[in-house]
Amino acid sequence: GEKFPTVSIAGGDNCNNIGIDFMWWGPQLYPEYLTDLSVNVCPSDSDGKRAFTDGRWNCGGNPANPYCPCRIDALSYIYLSWTLRSEDYVMPGVDENDPAIPTNQFPMSYVNPFFLQALGNLVAGINNAPDVSTALANADKDISFDDLNQQKKITMYRLREGIERFLITDINNPAASTRAQSELVVFFDGIETTPSDFNHIPGGANVLYMDGHAEFHRYPTVHPCTRVFASLIGNIDQLL
Repeated sequence: GEKFPTVSIAGGDNCNNIGIDFMWWGPQLYPEYLTDLSVNVCPSDSDGKRAFTDGRWNCGGNPANPYCPCRIDALSYIYLSWTLRSEDYVMPGVDENDPAIPTNQFPMSYVNPFFLQALGNLVAGINNAPDVSTALANADKDISFDDLNQQKKITMYRLREGIERFLITDINNPAASTRAQSELVVFFDGIETTPSDFNHIPGGANVLYMDGHAEFHRYPTVHPCTRVFASLIGNIDQLL
């Protein structure tokens, strides 16, 4: 099936800068499928709205210029282009909302080390790519890694139409596909380690699922609004 846009790779006016940002790839959506970029800014995000009107996504950063799709980044929202679920990356037996989870460093002891290794390989494949097209190709892949006992492979699939079928364990249940779609996170408000930094105070996020429904989750509760995920996202630069 047709794939959802990939994680944003290039930046700048001419799409010639290689970098990593958790947002859909601007040129694939704008302007053919998304004509109004303001919908990509949370109405509750005052800083985001100010950055948007000040020209963050306009060519040259000048609000008088047209929008440059490659400048679109994770301003208010986060887009993950893989089927990331808590059970895939959180260490078995740990509390993903443990108050002891660090806010200023990567939560190493709470995350599967094989997941971290696979994530590091993905980052290296993007950052070391010789050109943007190669970087995009390197990002456009499933992420596979061992479970903690190295007895099976865990796969985080690239989001695409129908991918939920790969996550169904009971193939005889006709409702399983619908349930799988309703549990796959696609797009959500930025998750922070400090609740006061959320778009929605005192802490929480609207989460869009693959079946099209949205839910508001308070922080800290369920993925992606957990302490371990907030720490992972907030300190991802330590892997870049």
